[in-house]
Amino acid sequence: MVVDSPESGHLATQTVRTPAKVGWRRAKAWLTKGNPCRLSAFSLPGRNHPRRERLAIKQLVLATLFCVPALTAFAQEPNPEGTWRDEYGTIFQISLCGDGTGLCAKLIDVQGKSRTEENLAYVNQQVLQADQTAEAEWKGTVIYNGSEAGATINQNGPDTLSITGCRMILCQTLVFNRM
Repeated sequence: MVVDSPESGHLATQTVRTPAKVGWRRAKAWLTKGNPCRLSAFSLPGRNHPRRERLAIKQLVLATLFCVPALTAFAQEPNPEGTWRDEYGTIFQISLCGDGTGLCAKLIDVQGKSRTEENLAYVNQQVLQADQTAEAEWKGTVIYNGSEAGATINQNGPDTLSITGCRMILCQTLVFNRM
């Protein structure tokens, strides 16, 4: 290593020993005292700190036990297949269709304000078809009151999804819960 020496006014060569060439104790001393690139809070859990090492292992085990299952559950792909009911009692049976990423929904029962002659005619028929546009989102069409409307389906959680149907500028969103 070449170092500019201010006393002599010329360049001097100096050999620097790295931690790989010295023991852990020397490496710790080198990093905390004798190194111009000092790491002030540097601490190595070696033979001198068995309690600290055991505590670190316990913390790692606990973090693994509690965090990994939560992350894997969160990372699972959304699965909208199943039977869904809205707050009024209307029920859909949703399944994957097409290439396995699209959604198809069959109307099982109609309740509330949606219970009209036009909608009752579609009971036990497919009334929604949509293609996946993003993770947990599908866009397509839904039949409502005897005519088609644009539809956006979002799966907000494992047991909740919303269907937004729009005709021109009028939109309505219904939230469904898994049965």
